[in-house]
Formats: sequence, C-alpha cells, structure tokens
Amino acid sequence: MAANGPRDEIAWDLDWDDLTGGAAPPASPTTTGTTTPSGTAGQPPSASTPPAAPQRAFPVPAGSFPDAEPAAIMPVQHVTMSAPPAAPTHVAPPVPVPFLPPDVTAAAPKPGVPVRSLVRGQRIKLAEILPGAPPPAFEVILGLAPVAGQPMDLSCFGLDENGQLSDDRYFLFFNQKSSPEGALSIRGAQGEVFGVDLGRLPGTVRRLVFTANVDGAGSVRALGPSRFELRAAGGGVVTRYEFSGGELEEVKALMVAEIYFKDGWRLAAVGQGFAGGLSELLRHFGGQEA
Repeated sequence: MAANGPRDEIAWDLDWDDLTGGAAPPASPTTTGTTTPSGTAGQPPSASTPPAAPQRAFPVPAGSFPDAEPAAIMPVQHVTMSAPPAAPTHVAPPVPVPFLPPDVTAAAPKPGVPVRSLVRGQRIKLAEILPGAPPPAFEVILGLAPVAGQPMDLSCFGLDENGQLSDDRYFLFFNQKSSPEGALSIRGAQGEVFGVDLGRLPGTVRRLVFTANVDGAGSVRALGPSRFELRAAGGGVVTRYEFSGGELEEVKALMVAEIYFKDGWRLAAVGQGFAGGLSELLRHFGGQEA
C-alpha cells in the first residue's frame, strides 16, 4: 500500500505475524562448544522471540483521500439536482434579408462613414468610395477662395487616352456647360459644381481634368483655404482634397484634380499648373484658344 503524498516516506515493517499468520518461529539450532553473543555455549540467545513490531502508521497528507480500506470508504452523498430551465415557448423568427443582385450597390454613403481625405499627389480607386463598375453618377465641387478682385474661371477637360482634347465638345467652361449626351454638366450659381456620369461617357473620353484659371493679374498663390470634393448623387461628400495658395507654385492655371481610367476609374489630387494660364493649359491638352 502506497502513501498518497509525493513526500511521505513509509517504512514497511514486516513482523513475523505478518509472514506466518501467528505461528511460532522455528527453534534456533544449537552449536556445541560455541559461545553465542547472548549466552553460554550450546544455548540459544535469551532473546529468541522476535521483538514486538512497532505500531504501523500510514500517514495521510492533508487534503487527500486515505488508502482504499473498507473502514476508510466514505459514504456516498446524494445530491439533488435542480431541473434545467424550461425552453422559451416562443422564439422570434429570423429577420429576412432582402435580396439584391450582385451588381446592385447603393450610391449614397452610409451614415457615420467618415469622409476620405486626400493629400496632394495621392491617387485612389473610385470603387473604394463609390462602389460599382462604372461608379454611379456623382458631383464634383470646386470650392475655391480667391482674394477680392481676382475672379477664377473653372473648367473641366474631357480628354482621350493620350491626354488630348480630341473633341472640343467635352471641354466644359462658362460658355459650354454640358457635353452632347449630358454625361458632363456645369451646375451651381458660380459654376462650381460639375455633374459627372461616367457610365454615359463615350469610350473616347478616358480622363477628366478639373481646372481653375486666374482671370487677370495674380496667381493661384493668392487662394485662401480651398477644397475639391466628390459628392455621391443623393448623398453626402465621400472624399475631399483640401489645399491653399501657400502650398502651390506661382501659376495662373491650376489642375486641381483628375479622374482617369486605368484598369478602372481612379481619382488623383494634382495641385499643379501652368504659369502661362489658360493658353498654355490648352496647348498642353492639344487644344487651341479661340
């Protein structure tokens, strides 16, 4: 029988009764002419009977069970278990999810979605802010803050895949406010809002450049806090590019931002321009000033 604790050492004392069941031990043989340590020659030692066995103890470590002997078996305690709670008799049915075809997405931004901010030179895919291929119709807002007495002319150039104005009908300015099919249009009291429907554009137009030109003396460095915003139709602003004249070069014609096609429609915050004004901008895009 082993102890129940790893550090308890038990001495196994085997006395004669344990081995023989109580029978007397055999007599020790006598030896003639021999002196034993405990008596005279020829007689057995006086202490021929084995000494009484010490009381056997089996220590039980605290907190553990005793050895499995009949007297040490603990009675079984009967515990009454309470019945589990009854299942609810009424379960609300799941709310059905309306089915939408895979190619149908909402154009308006979700409430609480933050506006995507851009910095000068940054480019993003339009699908990140306006899901769809092509994206749904949207509006572009040019919110410029010129100084008093320095008016600005706002324009949109519809260019081909080579960046050229191959069709003058897609150059929108104060004297031409819509493209033939209405995919591009100028709105707003100051002509600061452009309507864009990329799905209606002909395949020959692959780039839209939104520009601001100083009409008269001065340059775009006189601009106060200004912004370019893209607003979903029927929704709110989904992206914004903020700038001011102090971070721009000394130019008269500014390319604020552009939307172009490259494995899908993309948006770029440009913030660069031409010192020669509108004339140089037109030559750069392959057009001619009337």
